Amino acid sequence: VVPFGAFGFKEENGWFRISVGAVSRQEVETGLPRLKAALERVK
Repeated sequence: VVPFGAFGFKEENGWFRISVGAVSRQEVETGLPRLKAALERVK
C-alpha cells in the first residue's frame, strides 16, 4: 500500500495505491538488473 504522495502528488488526498501480484524467482532475478539500470539513469 503506497500513498499517492509517493508518486509526486502535492496535496494529501487520502488516496492510496495497492498492488498484489506474484512472480517467480527467475523473473525477479531477470528483472533486477533492468531495475538497477533504470535507477542509475535517474540518479
